[in-house]
Amino acid sequence: SDLSAIKKWWRTLGGDGFAVLPPPTRSRYTQSDGHEDAAEMFATRSLPTSTSFAYWHWQSHSAFDRSGGLEGELYVHWGGDHATVA
Repeated sequence: SDLSAIKKWWRTLGGDGFAVLPPPTRSRYTQSDGHEDAAEMFATRSLPTSTSFAYWHWQSHSAFDRSGGLEGELYVHWGGDHATVA
């Protein structure tokens, strides 16, 4: 499925001052939740709070149908240094 392919690619990202949050659960519903999840991940992994990051949240996850097909735009959000994320 599209979702499986995106998750596989997503897991290859990260490192060298850039972190990716795992695909969302219902608890990461908004951008604020994503930023909170990033802060928690930084604390757990002893990463600097200046680490750049990317994620999508549950509202964006609705771009996938029940079979994992991408039916709309998947909005990916980020925080930190734009040049690092881009």
